[in-house]
Amino acid sequence: MTYKRDIQTAYRYKATADQAAQINELLQAGRCELCKKTGLSRRDLAIEHNHKTGKLRGVTCFSCNTKIGIAEKRKNWDTCNLDILDWITYRGH
Repeated sequence: MTYKRDIQTAYRYKATADQAAQINELLQAGRCELCKKTGLSRRDLAIEHNHKTGKLRGVTCFSCNTKIGIAEKRKNWDTCNLDILDWITYRGH
């Protein structure tokens, strides 16, 4: 199943065709790229992006998405989970 609305969202965040296909694959698999949790429904997943730059980062569960948002807002990198810090740094801070 292709999530047409999600593919449109990916393109809105300037995703390449390969990135859009990867996002669709992850959404279909129900997998969070950050915590690696599987079996999630589409309603439990978010297309994660940088709100300032609009740069697409990938697919996360809402729990990880919230943690990323809090880390970015507080900018308290010393206490930030290393996985989240890596995600923000290498996927487009």
